[in-house]
Amino acid sequence: MENILEQIKCLVEEPYLTEVNGTEVLALPEGWTTKDLSDLREAPARIKETIQFTSLASFIEYVNNHKDAPSIVKASIVGTSGLFVESILDYHNNPEIEMLPGWCDHRAKFNTTETPAWVAWGGYDQKWMAQSIFADFLYQNQIEIKSPAGASLLEVIQTLKATAKGEFRDMKDLHTGSHELVYRMKISAQGGTSEKPLELPQSFDIELVPFYGGPSVKFTADLLIRAPKEDGDPVMMCYRLYRTADVFHVLFEEIVDQLKEETALPVYLC
Repeated sequence: MENILEQIKCLVEEPYLTEVNGTEVLALPEGWTTKDLSDLREAPARIKETIQFTSLASFIEYVNNHKDAPSIVKASIVGTSGLFVESILDYHNNPEIEMLPGWCDHRAKFNTTETPAWVAWGGYDQKWMAQSIFADFLYQNQIEIKSPAGASLLEVIQTLKATAKGEFRDMKDLHTGSHELVYRMKISAQGGTSEKPLELPQSFDIELVPFYGGPSVKFTADLLIRAPKEDGDPVMMCYRLYRTADVFHVLFEEIVDQLKEETALPVYLC
């Protein structure tokens, strides 16, 4: 009798495979553990990896090397000037063909990374600066300025520096696409005063690549001038980039079109 009870006990304590709502479940007796032996296989059963890219070209190349019929790409705008792209390479099958869920373990991600040029121009947008500091900023970043011509704008910049010590007298909006700054400057040789008009454009255009690996983008910047509040205060100047949100929206549409064309995968906007 004792032998029969021991045999029954052994049978009960053996693991057994059952099914719950269509999912296989392995039942283990108390005190038992499982061990994953998948590392003994010649190769993994599937890819479990997420790779982060900073280059859009490298992202597209990787996706094309690993994509399959169910693969998809998702894109979303981050903040006001960022883009996040993710490809799920082992996504669910198209339900119109066969409803087969995917593991979604193999992913590639791409985040736009701002270039120093956009960090500079975007960072100082609508920030008032003293005239001399503003002139230095334009001088350091003149390579992105496309209109007016670089040589003429550089001349204006140099003139701004030269007249930084002049006494600000008046500012006139001529409504003709320009501003006029009038300075009363001391002429030591003559011992008198002279007024020197300085023509500044009402706006100027810049062109730069805002993200590494992305296309160049053109912006229009309005030039703003603020008269001194008291005698001796500097003239304050700044620029205001025109409708940057619209510019980046067009840029993102171009990137999405590029993803669709070069990966031949569906791109979902999230």
